[in-house]
Amino acid sequence: MLAAACAAGCNPFEEDAEPACLYVSISRHDYVHTAAAVPLPDSVKFLLTVLDGRERTVYDGAYGDFPSAFSLARGKYTVRLRSTVKPLPDFDSPVFGEDCTLKLSSGEQKILKLRCMQLNSGLRINAAASVISDYPDCRFSIHTPDGGMELSPGDARTVYFTPGEVELSFSSARWSGTLIRRELHQSEILTVGVNPQGSEDGHKPALEIDTLRLWTGEETMIPEDAPGSEGNPLNVHELRGYAGQKGIWAYGYIVGAFKSRSSPAFSDPYPSDTNLILAGKTSAAGTEGCISVELKKGKIREALNLVDHPDLTGRKLFVKCTVAEAYYGIPGCKAVTEYRLE
Repeated sequence: MLAAACAAGCNPFEEDAEPACLYVSISRHDYVHTAAAVPLPDSVKFLLTVLDGRERTVYDGAYGDFPSAFSLARGKYTVRLRSTVKPLPDFDSPVFGEDCTLKLSSGEQKILKLRCMQLNSGLRINAAASVISDYPDCRFSIHTPDGGMELSPGDARTVYFTPGEVELSFSSARWSGTLIRRELHQSEILTVGVNPQGSEDGHKPALEIDTLRLWTGEETMIPEDAPGSEGNPLNVHELRGYAGQKGIWAYGYIVGAFKSRSSPAFSDPYPSDTNLILAGKTSAAGTEGCISVELKKGKIREALNLVDHPDLTGRKLFVKCTVAEAYYGIPGCKAVTEYRLE
């Protein structure tokens, strides 16, 4: 949901003040990969919420529907990004995103880069096959800050929950009780190995706490390459701060082409094969928050121009270029030497 006043680009609170402009992008380079990691969801489908200083909702919807440039009154705001809002605890439901607070001044243009950090915790059981034979009626129970769940001994799925104290219990005719109680923090995932061998007093199963699987992310974070490198390309909002620099990698979604500075086209037939318009999302229908790409005569123009390849509309394009302060009136990429399509 987008507040009508903001969608119109006006100031809903201070009519005489010049509105600020907020650009929001998502950095996937801060995504923590672990042995238990699942593929990161499509960031276009992430849920984005913007609240003003009075906790009133300014925007609440998909990131892919968020305007490329969003007009806001000056003041304090809270921005929340979530990959999902599924109730917890639940199986295989890691939640990625970030919360951020910021203060906008009148007329300010703010670029906000949100990270894909795992926000919840997880626990999974690695029960030896002999657990079932020694304790045929056994069940595991996980108690989390969000509630409880029961698991069978053969269930190796990860249970995700809000960070906090988690308790793993075991119940059977031979023995019932608490196996482990542990405080888990954001992004930590704990595997508990359960093995009847060496069980205490012949009744309680022995535990193997696999500390190698207590992932906190510090040692497994993807290295952050220098901004503008191939491993850490600039998005359409970040590019405007690199005017004049050569050999910069940038990316965006192909949304159109210019006939002239005042005549952009966002649908087929396209008017020119000499340039492209890239946006932060495929839904862009204007040049605000976009960048332009020069297509010089040669193989790159032949491969990327929309006159011959209108089917490229909506594709994600990475280019290595020289950053121009203005090309067709907006920040641009000139002298493209390499490219990659996704």
